[in-house]
Amino acid sequence: MSEELIGGSVLITGGTGSVGQALIDLLLASEYKNTHQIYVFSRDEMKQHQMRNGKYKGVSNINYILGDVRDYHAIKEAIRSTMPSHIVHAAAMKHIPACEIHPGEAYKTNVVGAQNLIRAVKKGRVADFDYNPQVVGCSTDKAASPTTTMGASKFMMERLFLKENYSCVRYGNLFGSRGSVFNKWVENAKTGEGIELTHKDMTRYVNSLSDSAKTIVKAFGSQGSIIIKPGISVKMLFVAESINSFFGNKSEVKIVGVRPNEKMHEDLLTEVEYERASEIGAYDNKYWHIFPPGNFVAKERRIPCKTSADDVYSYEETEKLIHKMLEKKNDEN
Repeated sequence: MSEELIGGSVLITGGTGSVGQALIDLLLASEYKNTHQIYVFSRDEMKQHQMRNGKYKGVSNINYILGDVRDYHAIKEAIRSTMPSHIVHAAAMKHIPACEIHPGEAYKTNVVGAQNLIRAVKKGRVADFDYNPQVVGCSTDKAASPTTTMGASKFMMERLFLKENYSCVRYGNLFGSRGSVFNKWVENAKTGEGIELTHKDMTRYVNSLSDSAKTIVKAFGSQGSIIIKPGISVKMLFVAESINSFFGNKSEVKIVGVRPNEKMHEDLLTEVEYERASEIGAYDNKYWHIFPPGNFVAKERRIPCKTSADDVYSYEETEKLIHKMLEKKNDEN
């Protein structure tokens, strides 16, 4: 983890989102609680209002900046006026069906937004001050061998960032994040409606929001690399049934068919990336580190090539995991 974060300042694009707030929570509750200033940059006026007057009311070192990463001048002014030591780029279009229907909009947010941030950071460098913040881009397992518009646009974001020697983080589906299928299924189960699933054998990697925040902090100081928090492999049918069992919903899970370009199983790395990836840490503090091109990891130190279809949790393991996550969510509310 980056020791420079202590006493530094952080600007979070898309900071009103689930990942942004998870990062804020980590910074306020950890050894990084003395982070000098936290700047929340987003276009969500209502969410900023709710944060300012609700969850983070009275927190003096959180500052709110209204703006859109699609607007170069807005992000340039945000960076020029704050000059943060660390930048986290979490702003994105993440909903796969919406990105498939509106690929141009996904491109503007996920690709042009990344380009605007890069230009804005470069503009912050002036002759008498070498402004060189640590920058982390938030990505997804959908960017590894992408088949969807969302995955392809996040893949492009990664390439743009890595070219500038910034770092990126990848993780699987985030349980409890705004707009996630998990939240939709929870609402279905609460009301007794049937949960819809695209295929009974589909698997995914699952991470917690806390995982996402810890991975971001881990990535500071690893510029030019991709840091991955390996998620738990789950069968989505087991997840749906576990949510139903938690709420006592007797409705059956309805199989509706695979969506256009949707994968049955996800990858966390591409075939080429396995050649320069190794595992760091152990147990709950385990991460995968993809080194920049030109670096190769000895075969005996490489991560085994696998997908979300490997090492899948049993139904009993999945039910225990999901019930624990739902209990935690209830406690937080």
